[in-house]
Amino acid sequence: MSKKTIHIVSFDIPYPADYGGVQDVFSRLKWFSQNGYNVHLHCFEYNRNKAPELTEYATVHYYNRPRGFIFLFSTWPFIVKTRIHQDLIEKLEKTSDLVILEGLHCAWYTTLQFKKFWVRTHNIEHEYYEQLANQSSGFKKIYYNWESRKLKRFEKILHQAKGILAITPYDQHYFSSLNANCIWLPPVFEKGSKFVETRPYILYHGNLSVEENIKAAHWLLDEIIPHVTNIPFIIAGKNPPKEIIEKAQKLKVQLIVNPTTNEMEELMLYAQIHVLYSEQKSGIKLKLLNAVSGSGAVICNENIIAGTGLEQFVHVANSPTVFMATIQSILLQKQDEENWKLRQATIESIYGQKVLEQISILL
Repeated sequence: MSKKTIHIVSFDIPYPADYGGVQDVFSRLKWFSQNGYNVHLHCFEYNRNKAPELTEYATVHYYNRPRGFIFLFSTWPFIVKTRIHQDLIEKLEKTSDLVILEGLHCAWYTTLQFKKFWVRTHNIEHEYYEQLANQSSGFKKIYYNWESRKLKRFEKILHQAKGILAITPYDQHYFSSLNANCIWLPPVFEKGSKFVETRPYILYHGNLSVEENIKAAHWLLDEIIPHVTNIPFIIAGKNPPKEIIEKAQKLKVQLIVNPTTNEMEELMLYAQIHVLYSEQKSGIKLKLLNAVSGSGAVICNENIIAGTGLEQFVHVANSPTVFMATIQSILLQKQDEENWKLRQATIESIYGQKVLEQISILL
C-alpha cells in the first residue's frame, strides 16, 4: 500500500531539537515518518545550519529567509513577511496532500488553497509580543509593539485554514473564535527517563538568548540566588548575554554555557530542585516537561504551570519569599519514587505519542 504524503512547513530548521518550538515540530515530524507517511519538510534557513540528520525522516527543502530592515515596513508582520518564498508557493499551490503550517509565521500560505491547510499555533503571538514589549525598552519595545499590532490584525487569516491545532486549552478557546475547527494538540514529549538519587544542586535551564529566559535568569540572580546559601545553583543554557555572565560570576553561580545534549540531560536528571519562572503566560513550556520528568522537585510560578494538567506535581511560588521558603521546605523532604512514577504516567497520558495517533485520524 502506498504511503500517505504530508508537507510540514516549519518556521525554523527543527534540528537539533534544542528549544521548545522546534522540539514540537521535530517530534511530530518523527512520528509521521515512523507511522506510514512520506514527509516533505519545508524549513526556513536563517540562524541555524542545514541538518543532514533530518533526511532520516523526510525529504527536506530549505528556503532562505531574508531579514533586512526594509521588511519592518510591510503591512504584514515581520515574522510572516520574511517567510513568504516563491519556490514554496509553487510547491504548495499544486499539492493535494496534507499540509501543516507551523505557527502564525507560516499561516500566509493558507491563501493558496482555501480551507485545505492546517495551522499549528504555538502561541497567541500578538499577546506574546505585547508581553515582550512590556519587558523591553528603546527600539526593541517599539518593534515588539509594532509587531504585536500587526499580528493581531493578521491572525484573522486563520479562518482560511482547514483547521487549527492549538498547543493549549487556553489557546484552543481563543482561536475557536477565528476558526470553529480548532483542536487541542499538546506537544508530544518522548523522553525515556529513570528515577535516580538526586544530587544537591538547584537547576535553571533554558535558551539564554531568548528575552523571556533572560528575564527569568535575571530574576533568579537578583531575587533568589543571593538569599539561598545552603545549596548551590546551576544555570545552564545557550548563548547567555554578557550581563548574565557577569552577574553569575559576581555571585559565584556556576553558569554552563552552551551545554551539549548529554550534559543537559545529566543536569536535568540529577537536579534536586528545578526552578522555572516566566513573566509570560504563553504556550506550553517544554522545559517544564523536561523538569517534571526528572527525579527532583519542581518549583515554578503560575505562568509556567497553568493549564498543563501537571499542577499537582509542582510547587507553585509566585513571589521571591514563597520561592525561597519552598526551596528550604523541599530540602527537608525525602525523594518519593511513587510520586515520580505518577508524574511519568500523567505526562504519558497527556503528552504521549497516542495523542498524535488520535489527531491523525482527524487530519
